[in-house]
Amino acid sequence: MRTERLAVVVFIILIAGFFTSCFQDNMIFLSEKIEIAANPNLAEWIPRIAHNAVDDEFLVVWTEQGVREPGGPSLYGIVAQRFSSLGEKIASSFNPAGDPVDKIILLPTPEHDDFTNEYLIAYTMSGVGFDQFGAVINNSGMIMEDPFPISEQPRSQMHSSVAF
Repeated sequence: MRTERLAVVVFIILIAGFFTSCFQDNMIFLSEKIEIAANPNLAEWIPRIAHNAVDDEFLVVWTEQGVREPGGPSLYGIVAQRFSSLGEKIASSFNPAGDPVDKIILLPTPEHDDFTNEYLIAYTMSGVGFDQFGAVINNSGMIMEDPFPISEQPRSQMHSSVAF
């Protein structure tokens, strides 16, 4: 009888410092703390993670809010960063919802589709109320479809969930 062991890698996000650590199934650290985002001028919050089993990597997304230029307005944006399963950054971070805007953008929720090897990132953006929008990103971090409305209803809708 053959026994196979499944290695499980877990990202644990420590919101206070916006760092993370990787663990294996036996809770052995695979890496020291990994800096995901550290801009002292911006609020960086509400991180979420999707695992890409095809390429064995993770996509971490979060909301950024704050003044980007002296005297400028406070803007919101969604930022994404890809990581290897060992916790190493893959390429640069990017903005799947486009450039930061003066509308409130919150609650990014990523999911990976193993069949197309693409990510769908859903998020909430203010308008008349709060509506759901999404963006499709390929496995190399390129935006495949411009951000699109998922639902624009007269009442506010928040906290989207995504699944394939």
